[in-house]
Amino acid sequence: MYVTRTLSQFRKYQKTLSEESPEGPFSGVLVITDEEAETDDTFCFGMCKRTKIEKLPFPQDKILSVVHTDSSGNRDTSVKKVLFIPALDQPLSSNRYYVVHARGRHKGKVCVCSKEIEKGLCCFPDILHEKKPKPLDPRNIYQTVKINRHHDKTFFAKSMAPDGTPPSFLKKKGWELRASRSLHPRRPREALGLDDELRARLPEFGFSVSTIRSGSVIVGEWYCPFMFVKENCSVSYQMKKSMFYRMTLSQYWERIYHCENNNLGDTNDENNDEDEGLVRVEANVLREANYVKGIEAVKEDKEGNGGFYWYIPVQGLRGRGERRRKTCSGSAVGLSFVVVERMRRGMEEGGWVEGGRKVVRVERDEQIGVSRRDFRDLNGNNNREWRRFGCYVLVESFGLRRADGVLLVKCLFRHTQRLRSQPKNDYSHILLSTATSAAASRKITLAENKIVMEEIETAARNDRWCYPRLL
Repeated sequence: MYVTRTLSQFRKYQKTLSEESPEGPFSGVLVITDEEAETDDTFCFGMCKRTKIEKLPFPQDKILSVVHTDSSGNRDTSVKKVLFIPALDQPLSSNRYYVVHARGRHKGKVCVCSKEIEKGLCCFPDILHEKKPKPLDPRNIYQTVKINRHHDKTFFAKSMAPDGTPPSFLKKKGWELRASRSLHPRRPREALGLDDELRARLPEFGFSVSTIRSGSVIVGEWYCPFMFVKENCSVSYQMKKSMFYRMTLSQYWERIYHCENNNLGDTNDENNDEDEGLVRVEANVLREANYVKGIEAVKEDKEGNGGFYWYIPVQGLRGRGERRRKTCSGSAVGLSFVVVERMRRGMEEGGWVEGGRKVVRVERDEQIGVSRRDFRDLNGNNNREWRRFGCYVLVESFGLRRADGVLLVKCLFRHTQRLRSQPKNDYSHILLSTATSAAASRKITLAENKIVMEEIETAARNDRWCYPRLL
């Protein structure tokens, strides 16, 4: 998975190019063109835009053209439209890229370097047969090239494999790079990765016990290029829909146990300062769950062809064996092993332990003590009963969305070691008895009475104490 950084940042601070990815293994950095960089690439008072790219690093939010010219430099002899995606686990200063075809019959596939040992296998012994582009496999070093500067602001490529030779259009020295078109409006936006401080803070716990699930907080954001995601459609159509997929990590509390106090009115004891109650929590918790387009899915074992994990909806779908459709309306979704491994490592860093039982039995005793002094009505009567009780588990969820906002894959991880509980006190009858007593001692209009009742209902709904202002 990739974080994003702006092109102007690297132009100002060249030293940042040598920084390792802050996300650890199986991660990288995408360069996006910001407004400041766009302004720097204009001339004639902003009326004209400079398309030639003269320096590294290359931006990823634009389709680029590798252009070869004749000896005079006036005529283009060869043009290849490609995407340069930075290699995983490498700083941008390494200038290592996966070169992806953006047009033609090999669209969506990555350039592959040929091996020197394969020279002479064809009819002409001195000619090296070029390899056909293939789907990306990050473990294949022959799919990674290093871009080098040449004179007069041009470039050439070398294979990262010692015995490898890049395709001729990259190997030949002196090619120019031009911006063909922007991916706007579906280009990558700001994605700063994981916010460790926000993640450690955990979501707020000040909600009502009647809440089944609290509001979610996004604590991390990344992008996944389309080569790391497989949908049940052609690669060409997939690129048209989404060149980059947005990945987010969110946190929220989910209720796993709920009960009501059946002994209301029997727990008041004037001789005790605390009303102690014991609640037995018993719940079965599914530690991990996966969804594809909102439908529960199962994750298959690792397979070949780039090492993809397939997420297949449970509802009678045939998975990766389905006939491919033209549109992305199919069911199964494949994620590269680098995405799955990055998610797993992120969960382990947050305390989630892989392996063991899929369903965990939670059994614990919760002691509830309600202070008497907090719950006296206007007449001084003690009203310190709790009415409902809820136990919640911390859930962290990875969500993968297309550029059009469609939620494609959702992976839930429940941290069964992080439980929190709270009782809901019986505020409603406290407030109503207080209002009745106050209204009897004072004469209030119907309009004022309506305001009082609205305040009481709001307070009771939010599980908090409120003394109406008009009383």
